[in-house]
Amino acid sequence: MNVAKLMNAIFETLTSDAALMALLGLTPSSQPLDKERRIVKGYESDTPLTPAVVPRLYIAIKPGRFGANPYAFEGKFCVEILHKTQSGAMEIAESVQRLFHGKYIAYGDFRSLSRCYLASANDFATSVTGIRGHEVYYDVDYFVGME
Repeated sequence: MNVAKLMNAIFETLTSDAALMALLGLTPSSQPLDKERRIVKGYESDTPLTPAVVPRLYIAIKPGRFGANPYAFEGKFCVEILHKTQSGAMEIAESVQRLFHGKYIAYGDFRSLSRCYLASANDFATSVTGIRGHEVYYDVDYFVGME
């Protein structure tokens, strides 16, 4: 399946945007390791979660389903945003929405079959003092044929 390619396309879309990277204290030309510390693929990070390591984004591919076309997968992905303030998390969420809502995702040989659309957005408790959370879910269809 193209799940890994989707994950990489989301990561590259986020890290290539100067405005979003500035909100994370980075630039598009920052070192790859610095980018990976702020934008994590999946929910596991090598760095413990403390207020010193936020803002931080987590990218996760969520369960979806096959559509009428057996090669098209109706998927979802989530971007969890952690920040010291709720307003900071919301500012990043708005920047993420600008990058994905109503747009195709493309990177390398990956291209989504449909435009992404915001499915839901919620605040959540982190249980860590000084860290606020906000998550955004997007719908996206992509090809899952033979590779």
